[in-house]
Amino acid sequence: MPRSAARPTANWLSIDSKGFSTGRAFWIGLATSLANPRSALSVASIFAVALPAQPSLALGVASVALMVAISVGWYACVVWLFAAEAVSNGYRRLALERG
Repeated sequence: MPRSAARPTANWLSIDSKGFSTGRAFWIGLATSLANPRSALSVASIFAVALPAQPSLALGVASVALMVAISVGWYACVVWLFAAEAVSNGYRRLALERG
């Protein structure tokens, strides 16, 4: 984990984050990701093209497990990137310039 991720940061956006525990933020983010129709359609199209017409249960479970692993890896990379101090400062500066 980058060193900057362990340090608390100031709330620099005007969003009221009081009442948003880590668990609640996680569940809101998860619900938002799962409700994204474009994401669901792209995953369904990959399954439709890549899997045989009658996949075995093991293949179906392995496919879902692989998609979960890819998603967890992707979001871990995004968190790691935005936890880096240089990226975080640049993003903060950009957000403050916009509004």
